[in-house]
Amino acid sequence: MLQFIRSLSSSKGGSIIVKLLFGALIACFGVWGIGDFLNGNNNGSSTILKVGDSSIGSEELTNAIQREAENTKQMFGGNLTHDQMKQLGVIDRAVDGVVDRALFDQEAKKLHLAAGLDEVARVISQDPAFQKNGVFDKDTYSNLLAANRMTEAQYIAMVQQGLPRQDLAQIAINNANAPDSLVNLLYAHRAEQRTASYIFLPTTSVGNVGTPDAAAMEKYYKAHIAAFTAPEYRSLTGLALTADAVAASIKVDDSQLHDLYQQHQDEFVMGETRDVQNIVLPDEATARKASAALASGKDFMAVAKQFAHQTPETVDLGWVAQKDLPAATAEVAFAAKQGAISQPFASDFGWSIVRVTGIKPAHTLSFDEAKPKLTTEAKQEAAGNALYALSNKVEDAMAAGADIKGLAQQFDLKPFTVPSIDQQGLNPAGTPVIGLPIAAADLAKTAFATQSGQLSELAQTNDGKFYVLHIDQVTPPTPRAFATVADQIKAAWIKDQQNAKLAASANAIIDALKKGGKLADIAQHQHLGAVRTLSFGHDGDATGTLPAELTSTLFTLPLGAASSAEGQQAKVDGKFVAVLSQIKPADPKSNPLAVQQLKQQLSADMGNELIAEFSRALRQHYSVQVNQAALDRLY
Repeated sequence: MLQFIRSLSSSKGGSIIVKLLFGALIACFGVWGIGDFLNGNNNGSSTILKVGDSSIGSEELTNAIQREAENTKQMFGGNLTHDQMKQLGVIDRAVDGVVDRALFDQEAKKLHLAAGLDEVARVISQDPAFQKNGVFDKDTYSNLLAANRMTEAQYIAMVQQGLPRQDLAQIAINNANAPDSLVNLLYAHRAEQRTASYIFLPTTSVGNVGTPDAAAMEKYYKAHIAAFTAPEYRSLTGLALTADAVAASIKVDDSQLHDLYQQHQDEFVMGETRDVQNIVLPDEATARKASAALASGKDFMAVAKQFAHQTPETVDLGWVAQKDLPAATAEVAFAAKQGAISQPFASDFGWSIVRVTGIKPAHTLSFDEAKPKLTTEAKQEAAGNALYALSNKVEDAMAAGADIKGLAQQFDLKPFTVPSIDQQGLNPAGTPVIGLPIAAADLAKTAFATQSGQLSELAQTNDGKFYVLHIDQVTPPTPRAFATVADQIKAAWIKDQQNAKLAASANAIIDALKKGGKLADIAQHQHLGAVRTLSFGHDGDATGTLPAELTSTLFTLPLGAASSAEGQQAKVDGKFVAVLSQIKPADPKSNPLAVQQLKQQLSADMGNELIAEFSRALRQHYSVQVNQAALDRLY
């Protein structure tokens, strides 16, 4: 099933089908995923988990782990090694999910909760995935099940089994209600605004800090040796499984394309398109003047240049469908006659005047017109399937003990080498490694997860390529020779001296403020400007002026207190010194919509916590036994 879904997802239509069906399954079964809907609890395999009187075998658990791994891959990209799956908690989450489902099934059975076929039919008929124009569509339902190799009986059984579990969870969710006092308190904290006044001390303000002599540089080098140490590098040989590797096997004939054309005719119904020109004006008065100039016969492009300072490239929107335009512009443009110039109207970007220079009515592409697109998509799908099949063969050969040279010969793959790459994908010169069939970042991630002299697991990139690496050599982190980094040592020493002087200046200003000094007076004395910020919240200064570290600190200070932080102003390094000048409390009554949304969020979070607590209670009531040795053998 997973292999089928994976190959199906490579095509546009297939991807949509899978997403829709998964949406339907998730809607039915809530927070624990879709369950093992093609098999019973035991699956005829050896028992690994026993929950109450329910036995769970290796097949169901393997399916759950694979699903959890697929979900995790979407976040991190590429394939996961066995160690990575353990480190990221993939196996633990999968086991917990299977146990939770079994616990809720046990409790539902104890409480005699069951879903009748009438209720199942209602749930299925109301699922948006199976509807067309808001009404249940039997063909859509049948096609989605068929596309996922599931019979109607299997799907009905899955829904019928999942509804009692969902009902139990709903009890917890429905009883979760965040108290208004908590909601108001949290809203007041989150929505509070503050204002500060600040001065900026540029690095240049500290003056000349001198130049280190040889002894000072040697001392600095030894004290900061980590900063002058080359990172670990790895050299490797790799094989890439890309579309080029399977191109010779991809053949698409017209009969296949005709079948695809018939199956996806809806995609070739082209709506009406129009060639639209659009003048965007700053206000209504200017728009009226431009309209009058057009009415007098002045050229459209000349008016655009005179009143809107637009070039022809910005005026001409080209051939567009109604859905491609903002609502107000689309309404006017698609109501106008060809060649007509509209009256000025308020648009999303100010005021607009449009002209329609051409109209193409809605039509359906013929097979010949659709053939280039069909050919491209068919070849892409075939290449994806062929590449996945090749990856399986390579994995089998690796399992049989083939080395990198043997894999290259057996599958006619051209090896590539990387002499040196660090964990960031950089070479010893500090620049990205380029000219490789696989992105350097992907290679580095796999290379540094593989032992020296070993073959990596077959990995996959986000764009569908596969690769395997052999780690030829590991060069450990090595301090760079003093002579080669002398200039860096000197620059770092000077920077540290400047920072120390800046910190001393900032601390002196803060001390003066504590003794009653005024920031404006201090700024004037030091020939600096004191600036007052706009109000900012916990998410920082909206203008991006103050460093995030400083705005965060200002929310911990009382009114009138000061703090400092390093930052940049106009790309100049320096230090900010800021005084908290105003605190603006937030009133929950001023924004009832935001408060209501926060209450819903908190209630949902509490519902999830209640479900988790209920699960923990069920674990105390029903015995949960794990055959750890069998689980370790499985993964």
